[in-house]
Amino acid sequence: MEVEYVVEDDYENVRLLADEDLDLRQENDEDRVDYEDAIEATGYGRFHYLLLLICGWANAADAVEIICVSFLLPSAECDLNLSSQDKGWLSAIVFVGMMVGGYLWGSLGDALGRRGVLMAAMFVNALFGAISSLSQDFGTFLTFRFLSGVGVGGSIPVVWSYFAEFQPKRIRGNLLSCLAAFWMLGNMVVAGTN
Repeated sequence: MEVEYVVEDDYENVRLLADEDLDLRQENDEDRVDYEDAIEATGYGRFHYLLLLICGWANAADAVEIICVSFLLPSAECDLNLSSQDKGWLSAIVFVGMMVGGYLWGSLGDALGRRGVLMAAMFVNALFGAISSLSQDFGTFLTFRFLSGVGVGGSIPVVWSYFAEFQPKRIRGNLLSCLAAFWMLGNMVVAGTN
């Protein structure tokens, strides 16, 4: 793009340049398509079903990560000698991490793109979830559960917005309901393995 410099007292030329620029933009706007129309024009196919499966299992994994502590509390109470206050902190710390993670990962997703940020958040969730399973004392367990919550806090909002971006407007609500059903699958996995 070429920039023209105009002397300050040449107001008429500045106005003409601005009018020409406006005409060019209006000509280019005729070729543009609205985002919703573009998504609708691409149709619905294998990509969308695969995306539902991947985002759905990410949603199920978040459910597992959140719900699993309630199933672990009786064992953890004995193994880690937990008081009632410790059990309360253990139940709440994932949500504290989610609060931090939601803001952090959500902002990064908007700035850097949702796909990479979603994968990073899921990696953080998986890494610290696995490390927390090896913890031998309450403080370490609590710290790693918090960090796992930071990952969950990122994957939940990002997976929903990422999935919704690819859905045609006319069926978006139905497909988001299908995505929500995977949360129940995650709950059943936790209940079934305990």
